Amino acid sequence: MEFPNKYESRVGERGLRLSGGERQRIAIARLFQLCKDRTTIVIAHRLSTITAADLILVFQEGTIIEGGTHDKLVSQENGIYSAMWKEQVRVEELKSHISESELEEPRVREPVSASGLAIASG
Repeated sequence: MEFPNKYESRVGERGLRLSGGERQRIAIARLFQLCKDRTTIVIAHRLSTITAADLILVFQEGTIIEGGTHDKLVSQENGIYSAMWKEQVRVEELKSHISESELEEPRVREPVSASGLAIASG
């Protein structure tokens, strides 16, 4: 962590001038610190947030349809989580190759309809 006060660095109007991505990384780092040695429930749409969870549950229309670690779920060729992961990786790769103005109206495939729930226990 390269910020003056590490995880305690102020972000936002009266804090450091950070990009949206930098603010997000600090928020995720703070979340991981809070989760350490605790059972924590995290609801996430950005799957990179939950890859280190002990258990990830995938819901569709209120029903658990998949569960396991990130590695196990990604390895399921026809799995919903695997499809969502591949789509998010694809979109991030596209974003890294296009300009800010092009990002204003992203043209991506229809998202896979499911939500993820991660449970990390320490």
